[in-house]
Amino acid sequence: MDIKKIKYAHLTTHNEVAENVIRGKYEVGTLKKVIAEQYKGFGIKILKESPMWPGFVVIANTHTLSPETIKKIKDALLTISPEESKDLVQGKYGFADCDDRDFDIIRKYEKYNQ
Repeated sequence: MDIKKIKYAHLTTHNEVAENVIRGKYEVGTLKKVIAEQYKGFGIKILKESPMWPGFVVIANTHTLSPETIKKIKDALLTISPEESKDLVQGKYGFADCDDRDFDIIRKYEKYNQ
């Protein structure tokens, strides 16, 4: 099968992806695993799972914030308790330190798609 000949579209939601595959509009789709699992009863089968992708990142402006302030913010986020984080929209599962190389996986796939 020539992967370049597969019909595709960028849809609005993960649920929309699953529903269009179920209806037969598309042969395959990409979506969050947790959403795919909700549709297994409709014949959805997970074919392959991608490696873990870095999630949302918290950024700071080094032109307007001192290194000390940035460190205080970072330390506060990294030490937030599960009780404190549960009501957050972003970060409700906590925060983790990251490094630029954590995003190498995205760069790898970016090169593949060019």
